Amino acid sequence: MRLYKILPDWEQNNFQLDLKRQWSLPGVNCPTCKSQWANAGTIYAATSLEGLSNSSHYTEPRNVPLDEYLELMDEVRSANPDLLHLPPGAEFGQLVGAMRGQCTDLAIYSIASLLISLGAYKKLSAILEMPGTVAINCRNREVLIDPVLELDLPFFGRLTNPTITGSPDPCASCGRVGISLPNNPVVEVPERDAAINLFRLINFPTIVVATQEFVEAYMNLGLSGLKFSEVVSV
Repeated sequence: MRLYKILPDWEQNNFQLDLKRQWSLPGVNCPTCKSQWANAGTIYAATSLEGLSNSSHYTEPRNVPLDEYLELMDEVRSANPDLLHLPPGAEFGQLVGAMRGQCTDLAIYSIASLLISLGAYKKLSAILEMPGTVAINCRNREVLIDPVLELDLPFFGRLTNPTITGSPDPCASCGRVGISLPNNPVVEVPERDAAINLFRLINFPTIVVATQEFVEAYMNLGLSGLKFSEVVSV
């Protein structure tokens, strides 16, 4: 199966976005490895934390002591047991904010959020399986010709050759491992699921991957906003 890393096509960008996620887990100050960190790209756009008793604790990004993060993480996991990955910085809910101009057919926002116009989503969904979508709560003075949605991407596959930037072993307390993206990433995926054509990597969620079927559909429809770089798949 041929796979492609999704990249933004900045030359086609004629819009501005100022959006914020509704909720997130805080970052952590680890007493063991001394790291102050939060993960990027772990996004559950369709998951609401509104029903939690202290949902206000998740509205302001910040770093907290490890024990406070673990307490908040346990509360989220208890309410959402199907969420497998809840690192510091995990994000939940809609994007809220403002937009100027008309979004391209698809767009990358804030590293790892994949946005799509309603028209493009309908065209792609008629050809192949697509992830679900979440509306963007956009306070916009302009009337959008084509509403913009966020794709709720599943976690699927792993980067097999990350570059280790610190200790190769996870921190015994917070679990942090310092890794970066290699020049020639190799992606391992389970047995092909025909329903998954767009996904995040489990251990490197800022990387959004598309199947050959998605890339071909995108090209054949003449859509805008993205570029693709093939990765090695095993």
